[in-house]
Amino acid sequence: MGNETLPLRIKLKPIKIFEKLIKFSQIIPKLKFITNRKGVWAFNG
Repeated sequence: MGNETLPLRIKLKPIKIFEKLIKFSQIIPKLKFITNRKGVWAFNG
């Protein structure tokens, strides 16, 4: 294992594709990476 380059590996998960637009505030509770769900920016519109 000298100066070899290894490929970047990431895990992919399926995503939902919505046919009609939904409000961002409706999906915030389901998004695990958002930690401050009570922020003002999160519920605008």
